[in-house]
Amino acid sequence: MRLAAKRSKCAHTISTAFNSCTWDTTMKTAYILIQIFSALFALAAAVLWHQASKDPAADNVMKGIQQLGAPDAFGSHETQLVAAVIKQSGLNAKAAICAAVAAVLQSVGVILTLIIT
Repeated sequence: MRLAAKRSKCAHTISTAFNSCTWDTTMKTAYILIQIFSALFALAAAVLWHQASKDPAADNVMKGIQQLGAPDAFGSHETQLVAAVIKQSGLNAKAAICAAVAAVLQSVGVILTLIIT
């Protein structure tokens, strides 16, 4: 009965660019899309941070340096270590951007929730 009354109300509403039925539907759809994209960006951040933490190159280089035992005996290991750190830094930067986008989307979602209700 309520659904029929709501449809009737929507059908009889003066046709405007943003009548209440269209506005509610648009806002709810926007809220759902924001939640989906926020979850995807949060998942991307988690995957990137996991990849950055599990990069074996830095661990292998550090073990090799420790086995040499001399602080000035880096040689080619120093280049490998710097390359590994640069790679991890890039992954961390991408993950931080994804996390920031997810946080902004969640903020917009909260604002939409306040507007909808």
